[in-house]
Amino acid sequence: MKTLFNFLKMGGGRIIFCLTLALFVIDLNSQTTRIYFTGKSLFRNYSFGVMNHCFRVENIFPNDDDMKQPCTGSCPSSYGDSIKVSPTLNGSDNDLSITPYSANDLEDYQNGISVADAVIILRHVNDVEYITDPYKMVAADCNDNHEIDSDDAEQIEDLVGEDIEFTRNSWEWFSAQEINNNWGSFQSDPYSWTISDGWSGNIFWLNVSSSTLSSSTTQPQYSYFRTTKIGELDNNESNPNDWVCDSYSFKPDKEGVDRLISGKNDHQTNSLKIGTSVQLDYYFELSDLGITYFQLPVKVDFDYLKVKGVFTNEKLNIKYKINESKNEFFAWYLNYNFNRVVKSIANENVIRIELEVVKNIDDINNYLYIDQRKKFEAGDYNLASLKPKLELSYNSSANTSFVVLKDGIYYYGMNPAEIELQILDLVGRILKIERVIVSSGFNPLKINISGFNNLFIRIIDGDANYVFKYINE
Repeated sequence: MKTLFNFLKMGGGRIIFCLTLALFVIDLNSQTTRIYFTGKSLFRNYSFGVMNHCFRVENIFPNDDDMKQPCTGSCPSSYGDSIKVSPTLNGSDNDLSITPYSANDLEDYQNGISVADAVIILRHVNDVEYITDPYKMVAADCNDNHEIDSDDAEQIEDLVGEDIEFTRNSWEWFSAQEINNNWGSFQSDPYSWTISDGWSGNIFWLNVSSSTLSSSTTQPQYSYFRTTKIGELDNNESNPNDWVCDSYSFKPDKEGVDRLISGKNDHQTNSLKIGTSVQLDYYFELSDLGITYFQLPVKVDFDYLKVKGVFTNEKLNIKYKINESKNEFFAWYLNYNFNRVVKSIANENVIRIELEVVKNIDDINNYLYIDQRKKFEAGDYNLASLKPKLELSYNSSANTSFVVLKDGIYYYGMNPAEIELQILDLVGRILKIERVIVSSGFNPLKINISGFNNLFIRIIDGDANYVFKYINE
């Protein structure tokens, strides 16, 4: 059987998805034969983003009012309908077009992508581990220049952090039959086998008829197409076909929400009144290879909480964005140079977010939580997880500029401050006094308490007076 494929331009751009098509022939003796069409989408199972994808079936038949132009709303597992052919003309007046479609919007681009994908590209660029799977080589080529370079990692960072889309479409697709027949060539140069490079749109059969599609049998004829998600690389599937037609199980926005780790609060409740100060501290565990990347996606209901300040560790070039229209706070870090890795930051505070309650809150976990639709991650350049953590604390008293964490007392403020430090014994006698200037931002106080055991530390900052108890265990 000869089937002519002609790929036409589609106004919405290229689409990339897994589609299995079966064409059935019946009623061969009627003047207008109906060919039953069934399409099975091996796209992703219900997951983050599938709602953006569908496909359209158009039966081009002259002078026929029954043209079929359905488009699925959510890319179901299958689609079935029938088309008309004219056996008397052997189908020369009848064409069948299968047009993949995607919203190809920002959400579609960002589905499943994180800074860890950029690290996999940088491992390739820095000669740590090369990307050799041909499908993943195409997925790593975010700028569509037919090679893997640091600019591809930058495009992922721009997509994840700055909402800037790739310079190519979100999906790429392939003809499985062509690849199976030319596997060696596909492995050596996968970029030249993407359909969108050689063709420009949809799948098109000319002269569809019972004689061209089937030889007096209802045995279906199949055409297979596979896809790869551009930018998605941190996937452990060993079978490239399974990986290309991947399945995900992203949780809905609030399903299984990770409750933030509660710190020491001045009252044992999650209901907060207007004026309460809320602090969110982010840190991760130690790695001999240091920190290479992290991303911190937090949902913040800005109708109830106001960001008063964001303070980042000066050892890292941390970036963050606040999107009040989407109730999002997103911070990230990506180190491009594996030879210059920051190691001495484990268990230190990486980010501190200071917020204020502007409307009474019944349960803080309903208004401030980890965004389950994006990855909460941190790792070294071997992609080993550093087990990131968030610690939540709040204080209904007046706002302060000092906080006690695991590794000491921290100052946070937009301006430098000159303070007086007093060290007192447990009965209140002053043992030592010194003046200290602390820098703006989020910085630890350098307090020399050598030679002392159990004591109080008093901080005098203008009219404010803070006292912390120190117990040497």
